[in-house]
Amino acid sequence: MKKKEPRWLQVLRVALPLCLSYVPIGMASGILLHAAGFKTISVVLLSLFVFSGGAQFMIASMLTVNASMSTILVMLFFLELRYALLGSSLSRYLKGSSNKFLLIFAVSMNDENYAVNYLKFATDKRWTPADGLMVEHYSLGFWTMANLIGSLIGGLLTINLAIVDYALTALFIYMIVMQYKNNLTILVSIISGICAIIFMSLLKST
Repeated sequence: MKKKEPRWLQVLRVALPLCLSYVPIGMASGILLHAAGFKTISVVLLSLFVFSGGAQFMIASMLTVNASMSTILVMLFFLELRYALLGSSLSRYLKGSSNKFLLIFAVSMNDENYAVNYLKFATDKRWTPADGLMVEHYSLGFWTMANLIGSLIGGLLTINLAIVDYALTALFIYMIVMQYKNNLTILVSIISGICAIIFMSLLKST
């Protein structure tokens, strides 16, 4: 009889495709953050405590144009606000968990591990909150290691900072494309772009 796999290994098999997909984008994030002036230890800490590819690319981009810390924090707030909605959709599966567990679960969640967990909670009755937290921590570990490797590689490369600046533009174009469902999305995007140009002109801001 085949020996039953330990639970941590079963969960790792579920999370592995996600974790491996983090390697190239995490390395790119580490390289860009290094180019923006982050030391390797800072890249690692940012990866652990922020754990958001979009946020980290945005931080690198905004620092290269000398944005203020308050501006960066406001942008981060609105960029990450979606997690309030994502988290609420998982709340019914986390009933009975302690406040400490919920706090750790919340700060470890991102778009991709949310998708894995939501699918598993919805289709696998054996999937537990502890399994979900393992998925989050596996993905966090792979993401942080990829950022670390990227930062070390970045020390050996000369990066044109114009590329770092474009990362933020690419991020928001990607977000628009991924959210496209009808022409209303395009209309809102155009209005937002016009408003951005007007306020940049009025406030003399980048």
